[in-house]
Amino acid sequence: MRKIFLSLLAALLLTGSAVAGTFEESVNNFSLKFLNASYKKKKNILISPYSIYIAFSPVYEGAENNTEKELKRGFLYPEKSVLRKLIKEEIEEKKSDENLKLFNGIYIQKGFKLKGNFLKTVTNFYQPEIKQVDFKNKTERIKTVNLINRDVEKTTKGKIKNLLKPSDVNSLSRLIIVNAIHFKDNWLIPFKKELTENKPFYTLGKTVKVPMMKTSGRFKTFENETVKAISLFYKNCYRMNIFVPKTENFKLTYENYNNVLNKLNFKNVDLEMPKFKLKNRTYLKKPLSKIGIKDVFNMEADLSEMTGKKNLYVQKAIHQTFINVDENGTEAAAATAVVIGLKSILPRPKKLFKIDRPFFFTITDKKGTILFTGYIANPLEE
Repeated sequence: MRKIFLSLLAALLLTGSAVAGTFEESVNNFSLKFLNASYKKKKNILISPYSIYIAFSPVYEGAENNTEKELKRGFLYPEKSVLRKLIKEEIEEKKSDENLKLFNGIYIQKGFKLKGNFLKTVTNFYQPEIKQVDFKNKTERIKTVNLINRDVEKTTKGKIKNLLKPSDVNSLSRLIIVNAIHFKDNWLIPFKKELTENKPFYTLGKTVKVPMMKTSGRFKTFENETVKAISLFYKNCYRMNIFVPKTENFKLTYENYNNVLNKLNFKNVDLEMPKFKLKNRTYLKKPLSKIGIKDVFNMEADLSEMTGKKNLYVQKAIHQTFINVDENGTEAAAATAVVIGLKSILPRPKKLFKIDRPFFFTITDKKGTILFTGYIANPLEE
């Protein structure tokens, strides 16, 4: 029997079924949960949990039974009626944000019918650009892939290119849900380019010379026996939080993250941290399955709220990201796409804060929502 498949292509922890009370709590909980599912000690990681969370929200909207339960537990989504309002508020808020550009798009096969209530809800609360396309014809299918890639590239100012490959979509594809974001802001306390010099960075197993930036000022810091942390403000109230583990078994869990942030205090600091640039494209099925999201990727998936039939599943999940951190500030971008188709089979500083070994980081918005998170094992590896 032919069914409808769904593949997710994209531009980020705590185990449990409790649902956080606010949008930022829910996203942050998922962010760190997903980071830990993806984490490897000797590999750089860059993900945008924010993009993945928003892109999967319409999938959750269309899910029923165990599929819905797994998505709710894995992403720590609130009830659907609550999530709709939170997402809508978030999208409305970001429209006036000059530092963060957000795009949602839905590309639907001409003549393919979705349930009226589902389409109305998604259109109203997620506010996507909706475009009619043709997946059935090979030539038109390639044009659709190019159209989506252009929309993503435009939103991310050229930082995310070729999110979709022609092989990611086929004649059975019927619906693609896309999210893309772009962030750029300058440091509140910039680094002086003339002070940047190659210095040692102690990766796991070897020492490498990396461009180490330097600045001085008042920064919020914290240190205990397991981690040292620092928070760097951007000019427009965004923040980069950096966590440098002091023990091999340190994990950046949701509890650890909040505990450290709550204990940060301003100190006069001489700061040294590496410049780094990183881009990543990864399939999400494996890390999402590690946090309990499994049904939506197989024939047991129940996405009947989309079409009225149990004929949808997630075929692929791809996430693509970019970040560049230098003396002036940070530019970062991410994209996530969901493809649905037919199933078939100041005073003198007194403290030196040196970031010269592997570290975790987050970039948060004005409310503290994690937009990007990652792990730098080696700043030289892009």
